[in-house]
Amino acid sequence: MADQGRNTTESIDRRTMMKAGGAAVALLTPGLAQAASADADRAAVLKAIDADQPASVQRLADWIKLPSIAAEQRNIDEGVAHMIALARDTGFQTAKAIPTGGVPSVFATLDAGAKHWVGVYFMYDVKQFDPAE
Repeated sequence: MADQGRNTTESIDRRTMMKAGGAAVALLTPGLAQAASADADRAAVLKAIDADQPASVQRLADWIKLPSIAAEQRNIDEGVAHMIALARDTGFQTAKAIPTGGVPSVFATLDAGAKHWVGVYFMYDVKQFDPAE
């Protein structure tokens, strides 16, 4: 992601989306982004993780309950909307669906003022339920 000022409103393919990424870790631990600022230390990060654990577990449980399954074209719009809501609720300044010609991607940005940053790609849909598992 060499050009951070790039216009992200255009349609991009999955490969480009994978390269662009987003700070997905912060979706599950909203306090982490604030605690991980340049002057925070390891203890502050661990404290934020511990403090948010019950809410993080609940967010995961709610996410898993939503049967958004790309392989079955099931609840795709709901899954995208839920992913965007998670990003916005946890402090991302932008979060939007990006058309791909298939299942949309979600592109979100979080500027926490850090000197260094990371891009993350992951799938927001869930696996089909199999009672045997």
